[in-house]
Amino acid sequence: MKSNPLTFEFIGNACGIFTGNKGTRIFCDPWLVDGVFEGNWCHYPPLESKIDDFLDVEAIYISHLHPDHMKDYIKNTLAAIIYPYEKENEPDPKMLISNLQKVSDGILSRMQRFGITSDYKVITGVYGDQYQIYPSFKKYIRKDMHKTLLCSLDPRLLNRIVNKTSNWNNAEVGAHINYVRIPNIFQPDLHTGLQFFHI
Repeated sequence: MKSNPLTFEFIGNACGIFTGNKGTRIFCDPWLVDGVFEGNWCHYPPLESKIDDFLDVEAIYISHLHPDHMKDYIKNTLAAIIYPYEKENEPDPKMLISNLQKVSDGILSRMQRFGITSDYKVITGVYGDQYQIYPSFKKYIRKDMHKTLLCSLDPRLLNRIVNKTSNWNNAEVGAHINYVRIPNIFQPDLHTGLQFFHI
């Protein structure tokens, strides 16, 4: 049996780089700037690594939401990274909407097959209009927003997810999807069903 080694380069504390056998690099729990927790946490010995040393990673994994990993340098510096979908042209709106109807049918079918249900509506925006994706597909006019999950994301990323060149779960974990829940109650079955968000 062929081994698939995964290596870990320790940087400090919980911070490091996982590297897969094909060269994929995942930055784990980044903490490079001293002074978090009201100035109480610092590296000892001082780190030699700088944020610019890690701009070529494919992903960032944060295992816990402490200030050492969620400080401004992540939001400001790493937010400057251009993701693959941001380099693409805007998708054709009519084609995207047509594909969303296929996605909607597929989500409902797969959720039924696996016994997943929700009494929430799923709404996403496409170029200024809103479309209900679950439990049925239709152009949505804001009337009753009760029991609604509003999902907003870049239409280029939405198009990639629909066509399976990106994954809903990865976009969600990577904070590329903004959610508004009305009421604000997490619906785990509904989020499981959204993993079927593709043609």
